[in-house]
Amino acid sequence: MLTLHNCKIAPSTYCAHHKRQARPAARTLRDAELKALISQAYEANYRVRSARMIWRHLNC
Repeated sequence: MLTLHNCKIAPSTYCAHHKRQARPAARTLRDAELKALISQAYEANYRVRSARMIWRHLNC
């Protein structure tokens, strides 16, 4: 398909990129974990905590 459109990309580069897209990045997984913790801390205090207070709560 790449040669059909006259793209000069090595097949190994394309395959490596395609494999990386198959699984989520470590940062994405960690962000999902943190979202759950932040939501839990926010809900625990009747949704009135500021971002600074939540940050302090999670880093104690």
